[in-house]
Amino acid sequence: MILLSILGLAILILVHEAGHFFAARSVGVGVKEFAVGFPPRWFRKKRGETEYTIGVLPLGGFVRLEGEMPGEEADPKRSFSNHSALSRVWILVAGVLANFFLAAILFAVAFTIGAKQEVIFSAVVKDSPAAVAGLKFGDAILSVNGEKIEKAEQFISKVENNRGQELNLEIRSGEEIKFVKIIPRLTPPAGEGPIGVAVGETGWESKNFLGAIVEGFKETVNYSALIVTGLWRVITESGASNLSGPIGVAVIAGQAGEMGIAYLAHFFGLLSINLAILNILPLPALDGGRVFLVLGEVIFRRKIPAKVERYWNAFGIGLLLLLMFYVTAQDLIRLF
Repeated sequence: MILLSILGLAILILVHEAGHFFAARSVGVGVKEFAVGFPPRWFRKKRGETEYTIGVLPLGGFVRLEGEMPGEEADPKRSFSNHSALSRVWILVAGVLANFFLAAILFAVAFTIGAKQEVIFSAVVKDSPAAVAGLKFGDAILSVNGEKIEKAEQFISKVENNRGQELNLEIRSGEEIKFVKIIPRLTPPAGEGPIGVAVGETGWESKNFLGAIVEGFKETVNYSALIVTGLWRVITESGASNLSGPIGVAVIAGQAGEMGIAYLAHFFGLLSINLAILNILPLPALDGGRVFLVLGEVIFRRKIPAKVERYWNAFGIGLLLLLMFYVTAQDLIRLF
């Protein structure tokens, strides 16, 4: 599953960089290198003016444009820096647009396949009766005391009405069906509930091709709004401690994969939106930060000094590396 997660991330990055690549080609900007993964490179192939490379570190990528670096010698007609502000902005945002489009396609795939509609545990509190009984995130609740469970409210009612009494739960965990006995607490800690779980309804009916495409684009718009709102809350309230890095993504991808291909496609659709929104933020070294510099040129009607641009991007790269180390450390703490 780790390899599948790495492959999924590589595809998201590939699509993002392909957006930059084709946008550059569409306005006549030269592309020197199209890279997936960071150096050292273990594969390289040159076709025309472009060298296609794959790096050893798969968690990133880039498109190196002609005349992109401040002070670089380049063909004036093929140079990124010599093109209009509109052309440069188009090249810079094309990767983000490609990720939004990919998300819509992945959601459409998920809706085409369809997913069994079930009530699942969306959270399990550590050391709660549910955790002690071996229940975990993503487990589906099939029945309680022999009664089939079809709605989250139905399960909640069963638990609330049987505090202090033993319940027999039929659970599907991955491909395994198991039977669990559990006694809901009479006086649970605040916010935990009688057995220490949160439940939700998941799954969706399979749709025809056109319906799946429409739902895919609607899902992209809806989740984009939710992710922007959630990101704002992370920045203003909880900080970076709730963010996940590559290890956290691999764990969640594994859980989604256990639930089926439709869920995995849906998860990587969400990840593609996250990648798009992250890249369009006006931060140094990100696409949004570079758009910010181009807009600064338009507003002040003068080129940003090469020295300023180099410092701006170097600061951004350093900041991103620190953030990557931090979220990876948080992933390891949560995992172990």
